[in-house]
Amino acid sequence: MNPATLFAEIFVDELTRLPLSGVVICPGSRSTPLTVAFSHQHTLPVYVHLDERAAAYFALGLALETGHPAAVVTTSGTATANLHPAVLEADRAGVPLLLLTADRPPELRDSSANQTADQVKLYGGAVRWYAEMPLPETAPSSRLLRAVRASADRAVAAAQGITGRPGPVHLNFPFRKPLEPEGDESALFTGRPSASLASSAPAPFHELAIRNPLGVWGRASGRPLTALSPAQRQPAPPQIEALAARVRAHRRGVIVAGPKAAPSPETAALLRRFAAVAGYPLLADALSGVRFGAASHASLVMAGQALFLAAGLPHTPPPEVVFLFGAPPVSNAPLAFLANLPPETHTIAVTPHAAWPDPAFRLSQWLLADTAPTLQALVAALEPPPPTAEGWLAAWQAAEQATHEALAAAPRTEGRLLAEVVQTLPPEARLFVGNSLPVRHLDEYAPPTATPLRVFANRGLSGIDGVVSSAAGVAAASQRPTVLVLGDLSLLHDLGGLFAVHRFGLRNLHIVVLNNDGGGIFHRLPIAQHEPPFTAMFRTPHGLTFEHAAALYGLTYRRLEAAELTPALRSALTSDQPHLLEVPTDAQAHEAARQRLLARLR
Repeated sequence: MNPATLFAEIFVDELTRLPLSGVVICPGSRSTPLTVAFSHQHTLPVYVHLDERAAAYFALGLALETGHPAAVVTTSGTATANLHPAVLEADRAGVPLLLLTADRPPELRDSSANQTADQVKLYGGAVRWYAEMPLPETAPSSRLLRAVRASADRAVAAAQGITGRPGPVHLNFPFRKPLEPEGDESALFTGRPSASLASSAPAPFHELAIRNPLGVWGRASGRPLTALSPAQRQPAPPQIEALAARVRAHRRGVIVAGPKAAPSPETAALLRRFAAVAGYPLLADALSGVRFGAASHASLVMAGQALFLAAGLPHTPPPEVVFLFGAPPVSNAPLAFLANLPPETHTIAVTPHAAWPDPAFRLSQWLLADTAPTLQALVAALEPPPPTAEGWLAAWQAAEQATHEALAAAPRTEGRLLAEVVQTLPPEARLFVGNSLPVRHLDEYAPPTATPLRVFANRGLSGIDGVVSSAAGVAAASQRPTVLVLGDLSLLHDLGGLFAVHRFGLRNLHIVVLNNDGGGIFHRLPIAQHEPPFTAMFRTPHGLTFEHAAALYGLTYRRLEAAELTPALRSALTSDQPHLLEVPTDAQAHEAARQRLLARLR
């Protein structure tokens, strides 16, 4: 039998025993053994995508939604390089991915052989683990076959962060020809061994299975060869008591919940409970998992800090202690607030992984521990709650209320549209926001709600590429109503990502593009005052609209005025067709309105 088929089928069989969210296959010749092996299994969802860059971001979206790794299969050559942007995003955002790249055998490398690139450690330090898979052999040893299975176990465990932070893993598969199955070999791998199969199997395979049963068939009952189980990182009682003593001794405190601070509703509830017993305001980033679904202790959840901190509110002394959870905040004002804390402020970060959480280098303590048990222990240690500092929490709540009142009187600019989208979404909907302006609009303008929502953005490197594909991955994995809000340049960057909406029948995905005709984010930067070169070199107006792209990929298209967005989106969410809703906007007018809003708050 074909050695490449054997190795690929054994590897894929092991993957089916592990927690994967799916596999995205990009057609190619050198990857034929892996592609055929995935086609034989019926456990993992398989998505066939035509564009490797979009496919990798689609896989990233699958992993974002499920929390489990998604695999991407490519042929050799430039196909592997097209995964690199998503690999970098997954690295910085801590998203688990498996990169399964087919390669030429060693004798063809550096020989001018066609479609042969240097794929060894192609993604450098961006991956959690790299392995060059062994060349398939016609008479493999039992140890070699077990190594193939163990590589699948190790890859998934490393991607899930068993030794650190989750992220991408790269396995490079050198295959010699022939790449296709020899005869009908699929029956050999579609079930566990049986007497009938053993008697009817080709002689070489029959002998191999008898000689190497664990390598060929794996463990019984669909168990992985090696189950890798990470333990929960619990804080020590003295660490909790020291933090609780800090809270009791310092009644002016703030809790900052950055992106991914609360990966579950249970963790979000614990963060709100911690704020309640500490008597501290909870500054909830739009991507934190805390702001939307804030049914308990909602009065402590702040959403206006990106605006009121920029306006110099609240008029209070600096905090004595600050607790940081999650990644650094999206918006500049909270980042500046943290960077400019006085030296005597105790700044404490709690993170489950050893990714440095302090770009301002102001930390006084960093606790590496899982968030939920840390919060549970802290809440218990602070019962009964210590007395609140007079006027402290009220001043922050007054700043939050002033922001809501100012926003209610603001014109319907891009930021208001993001808030209206949030208010339109049904419970448990998914919202994906593009980078540059949309994610900042969401953070600045969307108030807390009791409606539970899951909000996503590619904030690892904050790029505008791959946004459509990532949102499509979330929609495919969740099967929940999913709305993507992005800018026109982000859509132009990933027009090919719309293929997934058509290919995979994603009727639950609806796209809102705020078309401000270029790079609206640059209106916030000092370069906007320099004309030329601002318009030609930075804002780069293009004059394009997207009705033809929607028609090409089968999305229902509507061009709307801002006031029409809410009813149009509500109608789309009740339909069974994907929509692309285009709203022309004026980024310069929006920025002028935002500056007037800040002046009013001051």
